[in-house]
Amino acid sequence: MDDIARGRKMMRQNRKAGAVSKITSESARAALNYAREQFPGRVVTESYLRLELPASTSNVLQFKVLENEGSAAPSEKRLNVADNFVVTHVGFYNFPTANIASNAASVMPLTYVNDGAYGGANDDDFMKALYNGFMTIRKNSTVFFDAIEMMNFVCAGTAQIGNPTNDWQSDAWNGENGYKKIQPYMIFSGTAKNDVTITVPNQGVTLTTLAARVAVVFRGFLVQGATTK
Repeated sequence: MDDIARGRKMMRQNRKAGAVSKITSESARAALNYAREQFPGRVVTESYLRLELPASTSNVLQFKVLENEGSAAPSEKRLNVADNFVVTHVGFYNFPTANIASNAASVMPLTYVNDGAYGGANDDDFMKALYNGFMTIRKNSTVFFDAIEMMNFVCAGTAQIGNPTNDWQSDAWNGENGYKKIQPYMIFSGTAKNDVTITVPNQGVTLTTLAARVAVVFRGFLVQGATTK
């Protein structure tokens, strides 16, 4: 088998497994071009997925990725079963006093633990434990990321530290806060079992009152109609 044939075989295997093989550049343009090569003839656009859950006494949070997996919150954006999504970045936010899904759209997200902002007595304990946990991402039987450290997503500007309110400060926020580039890139599929979980260490306290909400956000490229012929 010559090098060209070997390369084509590897590309087919990576595509079937849902992985994006090595890209020579980490630029958004390189990822976009690769997505177009993987799915010729499909519309590929920059987009995001946003998956949400309320704070929980469980030490495992399992997020739903697809639109047909139960009812999504108004502020969620899940993947349509007809589409694929090439993930380039993953982010995480927490929402004070937004345990009810319908309220999440009116609460500004945080990228750190704000003891004075939460509505539940144990929300800060839960969040501190969560940020000491890890995220796992699987697709079907393949574990793409065994343990992404949740501390990657903590971002607290000097104006935010100790701020007892929800107010945003001018030096504490930009669109990149709370995000991490992931390597290698991976592909969520509308026809696969996509599994995103966060494992939370034992808090060491009894959680009785929780009123916060959390969100995992994926940035990348939406491939429209990728699962259809």
